[in-house]
This record gives sequence, structure tokens and C-alpha cells, in this order.
Amino acid sequence: MNRPYIICHMLTSLDGKVTGDFLYTPTGLAASETYYEVNRLLRGDAFACGRVTMESSFTGGFRPDLTPFADAQVPSGDYIARQHSYYAVSFDRHGNVGWTDAFIHDEDEGYDNCHIIEVLCEDTPKPYLAYLRSIGVSYLFAGASEMDLPLALSKLHDCFGIRKMLLEGGSIINGAFQRANLIDELSLVIAPMTANAEDKPLFWESTMQEFRLVHEKLFHSSGTVHLRLRNAANRYMAACWCPRGSDCDFGMQCREGVYCRLLEVIDVNEHDTAFRFGGDRAQFFRTREEAEHYLQTIRQTNAK
Repeated sequence: MNRPYIICHMLTSLDGKVTGDFLYTPTGLAASETYYEVNRLLRGDAFACGRVTMESSFTGGFRPDLTPFADAQVPSGDYIARQHSYYAVSFDRHGNVGWTDAFIHDEDEGYDNCHIIEVLCEDTPKPYLAYLRSIGVSYLFAGASEMDLPLALSKLHDCFGIRKMLLEGGSIINGAFQRANLIDELSLVIAPMTANAEDKPLFWESTMQEFRLVHEKLFHSSGTVHLRLRNAANRYMAACWCPRGSDCDFGMQCREGVYCRLLEVIDVNEHDTAFRFGGDRAQFFRTREEAEHYLQTIRQTNAK
């Protein structure tokens, strides 16, 4: 199955919570700045959230008036309003998120100008579908009444060309991806404090799973730590590049400890130790084809 490479990118407390008052303390706010900085660096073809996160972050719980669409005739099947360079994917099982535009408008370039894709179940009310069409929001069906995540990801890949997607919560959608073994990488920005007992965990109803550390960075000013861990059960190809380019004289490992052979695809499972040197320049892919596509993009960019 073709699907995007999924990075679950989250800000957590030391005890693994992703919601709560800790986010609004000076320590939590400093960690949030790091989270958004890393988000911009990791930027893929799309980011994805569940309904609650989309409503709290972008729509404020707005509910559109669907009365004008009560008797609308809606064509069957998926609706692809447009192709775009960057997408916001809303996993919204029965169609509740109240979008007012086909794009997200945000001060943060990591979210601004994303074309919105609603991922829905087939029993979503037709007035809501007609409303989405009226404002130019794309939508895909994945499952009759319950979300079929593998089908959703296959469609996102094939219909919109999404190769890498950041999964950004909340707990319920994160947990669903984790239980389905669809998370390829964890990107965790950890604030140096604990949260309250009632706050939501990173994964809701998680199962046991092993991940391997591939990168760690301490932000000394705030005490925040960023960890990248890949799914230990899956096989990955990786691409690494260094801005020093072909003029670098340090070979396999430079004085900064960066694996810097320019534009090379590596089988991570066979070169796990060496690839740790890739640091935050490392990009992981599910297939060699995806990795080569990324490198071709880098080559074209460098040639300009």
C-alpha cells in the first residue's frame, strides 16, 4: 500500500501528557516555541489533526448554518477541489468541523496557506458535504461509519501526492494511528515539567511498541529536549544531506559529528549506527523510490 511517511510531532510533559495547564506556564510556552520551530523544520506535504484539535486550534468551534443545503443533491464519491503544495488534513469522522474557507490562514508559516482536506466516513450528512463543496474544501471517504485509516492514507497519497505527513494530535487520533502501526517516526518536544493527572496522554489506549532513537537535542536556554525516534518494527530508507556540499573534506564524519556524504540514500536497518550522525538533517522514507524523489528535489533546488 502506498501511503505517506507519518511523523507524530507532539509537545509533551515529562510524564507524557499533551494537554493541560502546563502548556501555559513560562516553561510550557518556551517549549511551545521550540515545538513550532521544529514543526517548520520538519515540514512535509501535510499536517493532520483530529476534530477536537482542529476546532480548538483553527475554527474556534464554529458551526455553519446548513439549512440552505438541506435538500442539496451531492454527487457520490470523493471531492478533490484542487491540488496544492501543502495540506491540512482533518480527520473528522462524521463531519463536524466548521471551516469557513478552503485554506487555513495563520501567522505561523508552518500552518499558513494549507488547503483543507476533510477525511470523513460515508455516513456523513449530505448537507455538510454540500457546504464543503460550496467553500472549496476537499473531502475523502474512508470507511462506512468508522474511520479506515489505511484507506485514508492510501487516498491521501494517491489523490494529493502526500508523501510525508505530520500527525499533531490529539490523543484519540494519535492512539488510533499507533494501534494500527501507522506511525513511522516520533518527534517529541519535551517540556521539563510534569502535568496534572487528568490531562490527556500522548496516545489514547496505546499498545506496546518499540521505537529507536535517531536524534536528540537539548535546548539549554529552556531545558526543552527534542527527540526523534523511528518505528523499530518497520524498514526504512533514509536520505541525508549536508549544506557543506561536495567541498567538505571531512569524509564520513565531520568534526561536528554529522554524517555528511552528500545526497545519499541509506538503508537505515543496515547502517543504523552510522546514520545517527545524520542528526536533524536526516529524512526517512518508507521506500527507496520516495527517498530518491526527495533527493531529486534537493538536487533541483541546489542547481538553481
